[in-house]
Amino acid sequence: MVNQVERLKAPHHTKRRPHPACWMVNQVERLKAPVPAKRRPHPACWMVNQVERLNMPLEPLYRSENLRPAFQLRYSWTGWLKSAWKNMPDASILDTIDPLWEQDGLRRLEHSWANDYFQITLSAKPEVSPVFLATRVKGRLQYFLRNAGRGFTGFSRKVSVRSIGENTSQDVTAYIASQVEKESFDDPRFRATLAQFTRTFPGVDLAVPSESARGRYWYNLHVVLLVAGRSRYHDPAQLRMLYDRTLRIADRKSHKIASISVMPDHLHLALRGNIDSSPLDIAIGFQNNLAFAMKQVPIWQEGFYSGTFSEYDMGAIRHSAALAGQPDSPSGKPDGVQDTAGRSRAAQLGTMTLHNRRPTRTWLIGCGR
Repeated sequence: MVNQVERLKAPHHTKRRPHPACWMVNQVERLKAPVPAKRRPHPACWMVNQVERLNMPLEPLYRSENLRPAFQLRYSWTGWLKSAWKNMPDASILDTIDPLWEQDGLRRLEHSWANDYFQITLSAKPEVSPVFLATRVKGRLQYFLRNAGRGFTGFSRKVSVRSIGENTSQDVTAYIASQVEKESFDDPRFRATLAQFTRTFPGVDLAVPSESARGRYWYNLHVVLLVAGRSRYHDPAQLRMLYDRTLRIADRKSHKIASISVMPDHLHLALRGNIDSSPLDIAIGFQNNLAFAMKQVPIWQEGFYSGTFSEYDMGAIRHSAALAGQPDSPSGKPDGVQDTAGRSRAAQLGTMTLHNRRPTRTWLIGCGR
């Protein structure tokens, strides 16, 4: 026993200790060795992990706080009173509401009112949707008019909101349709390829409003996306994919595309937007979904252009003295001047005869004032 204890206490001979290099080789070999079966993940667990990994939400490449859009967004709003109001206040009451509308991203440009209706033309920022605009304009007006103490009768439930701009619907759709023609491509075959991805859809009538329980909305937008770095796509398969995906995205988000042009370095859209979506929402939706279709590659510049338009332009408002009668009624049966097509001009305009122009600047191209 004593010999065994002494033997255990005795130091190992030097030649029996593993060399440091040999020890490292052993560790490498150990790492290379196959994992024992009992330590391997169960196939079902592995599949669950892969599914969970695929279901992880992707971070959007484009966020509103990082974008610098260019925009020219104007709308006319019309509200009808429940009954005629004889004791109306002075129009200076609108000056009191203007700072609050500015906080909402709205700026009053023109106005007109009578004893049974109010009309206001506004410039808006791209984060403002038509539904939000209608709510804030009507809500703030109603609050101040009731507090004026002149027996305000209140607004009816129906309102009218119309997008307007410096260009008409015909101008915008014709401009988009001419994209391929106005570019100078040397290869006629490539020009013919691009022509496949420029199309106007006659079935989408931009003069038809979107109906809701609380009013009628004409919400027409011209949206332009630019390829990052102004790079150019020449592969017909990629151009086809962008074209098809754009139509699918619009359908999924309840937008109606009237005209589209997919060009090598930019994309044009003329559409009737979902009234709950702001121009910012619409543009970012196309940017992120199309980038995802291109394998999550940031193909677009961090910005876009959005502009409103309608069957008539701002000149029709500023020279509305030529129009006769009252604006459209909530019933949709207005009186007005007949145009050459035989339809009521007021019916075309939807919300119409603004006379008092406010001497203020509008939000135009860019984010500033």
